[in-house]
Amino acid sequence: MPYIDKLMKSFVGDSRIVFLTVDVENDFPSSVAYMKKKNFGLPVYAIKSGLPQGFLPNAIPVTVILKKNGDIATMEVGAVNYSKPVVKKALEQLIKE
Repeated sequence: MPYIDKLMKSFVGDSRIVFLTVDVENDFPSSVAYMKKKNFGLPVYAIKSGLPQGFLPNAIPVTVILKKNGDIATMEVGAVNYSKPVVKKALEQLIKE
């Protein structure tokens, strides 16, 4: 989570990209408390109507990067180090598409 928070902060002011975290365990208050405790700036959202069947694997954490049209650009299961320059470069390229 600290890596993705840092990555999000590197895009502050760029309205072409949106970062968000989604509580998939139906414990929204705990998710928000965790983010505040760790001083993460990532917004947390709750799912109201459920995700489409099979959209996410049965694992946490999962990172989904969507293209502008809503298609999945990539999905990563497990913790990922998002502080690597190649990640930011890939997102910048995706923004241009």
